[in-house]
Amino acid sequence: MKKQHTKKIVRYDHHDLPADTKTDWKRVDAMSEKELQDNANADKDTIIADEKFWREAHLAMPLIIGKERITIRIDTDILHWLKDQGRGYQSRINAILRTVMTTMKSGRHRKVR
Repeated sequence: MKKQHTKKIVRYDHHDLPADTKTDWKRVDAMSEKELQDNANADKDTIIADEKFWREAHLAMPLIIGKERITIRIDTDILHWLKDQGRGYQSRINAILRTVMTTMKSGRHRKVR
């Protein structure tokens, strides 16, 4: 019998986020799309995910070539979000990191200084 996996995607509006967030949402809400884009482009950690990026993007679950057990600290909200997606959250962490690594190695991102 094949196992059925269901995915639970939870979406939040910024008004539903915890009160202790450090984001100034009133300032963000007052910004135009151009201002938001300009701020994102000025961020040295931004990976440009334009239409070309998404046309070429794919999720690749690599053949298991060896895994290493580590201990890592992850923000609580990120861990909950990953676990809320269902079983396999550690594999998703690995796939996310692999996607970022592959993108950075390919040069399809702005260099981080």
